[in-house]
Amino acid sequence: MESIDRALRVIGLLAQRGEGWSLEELAVASGMPKSTLHRVLSSLRHRGFASQPEPNGVYLLGPAALESAFGFYERLDVRVLAGPLMGALAARYGETVHLAVLSGADVVYVDKQEGAHPVRMSSTIGGRNPAYCTGVGQALLSALLPDDAAVHDWVQRHGPLAARTPATVTSADILARRLAHARSRGYAVDLGENEAGVHCVAVPLVLAGQAPVGAVSVTAPASRLPRSRLARLGTEVRDLTASLVAGAELSPAPPRRRSPR
Repeated sequence: MESIDRALRVIGLLAQRGEGWSLEELAVASGMPKSTLHRVLSSLRHRGFASQPEPNGVYLLGPAALESAFGFYERLDVRVLAGPLMGALAARYGETVHLAVLSGADVVYVDKQEGAHPVRMSSTIGGRNPAYCTGVGQALLSALLPDDAAVHDWVQRHGPLAARTPATVTSADILARRLAHARSRGYAVDLGENEAGVHCVAVPLVLAGQAPVGAVSVTAPASRLPRSRLARLGTEVRDLTASLVAGAELSPAPPRRRSPR
């Protein structure tokens, strides 16, 4: 077990620095004697999880680590990872929980769990809705689009933003402000923008710093989820998501400061 722990610690360190590490730097950072560290690195190099392009040069994360990570990411079934989280959210709040992924300018619902108070709505597994007017869509866009300029570019490519309800955001400027708020808080809200009288809060799910693999939302009629509850529920869902998915190395996108235009 100790040898496995050492190898994992070294892989973790190699992943933190793209320019590589000298043996001396790795020894200091890992707290391992150089002789022990050298044996670990030799084993990792043999398996392709570490590389040393030049003799006596720096050590880098090896191609096997990258192939494993990206291969897993490409074949990831987000429903397996998010299933326990969805069950916990549905049990805690008694409301409908959705899991959605981005497909072009739309979101596709890939899973859904009814709570104790199911709400009639158009979302079905396999169904699509425009990303800009749904909570899960705005959560995903807030994690994918880093600033207002990126939002305006997205709207130019995928617009115009058609009104689904009187509350639908149809302006690039307003959508940019909404997504900036979502980035700063770590969750997005839907105020009846896709379906009148239905509110939700949504959190993007990010795997190992990559693009979001999906988003989860808690959805309820506005009568049970009024505006006055949105901030508290959004914070709770964000924090509960963080605690429940940490073991799967899945985390909600962290709140980010708004970038100036």
